[in-house]
Amino acid sequence: MGPPGGIEDLSRFELLHEMSKHKDLAKSIDEFCSDSLNPRSGLGFPNLDMATRAATLGAGFVMADLVICREELESGLVIKPFPEMICDGPHGGIS
Repeated sequence: MGPPGGIEDLSRFELLHEMSKHKDLAKSIDEFCSDSLNPRSGLGFPNLDMATRAATLGAGFVMADLVICREELESGLVIKPFPEMICDGPHGGIS
C-alpha cells in the first residue's frame, strides 16, 4: 500500500493506539488530522510499546512517543511520514 501521501490518507490505514490514552490520542488527532480519523477506531493495545511493535509488523500506523520508538525509527522499521507534525512531550516529541 505504501506510506501515506498526505494526512488525509491516514484513514486508509489501521489506527494503532494505547487503550488507556484515548484522550491524548483524540487531542493529537484534533490538532494534526482531518475529521475522517476517529480516535476510538482501530486496534487498542495495553501499552504504546505493543502498538509500536504492531506498526513495525505492518498492522497500521501509531502516533507514538519518539523516545519509545527511537530504535524502530533509527532502524527504519517505522517512519515519520509527516516530520513537521511533531509535538513536544515531557520525554521527547510525539509524532
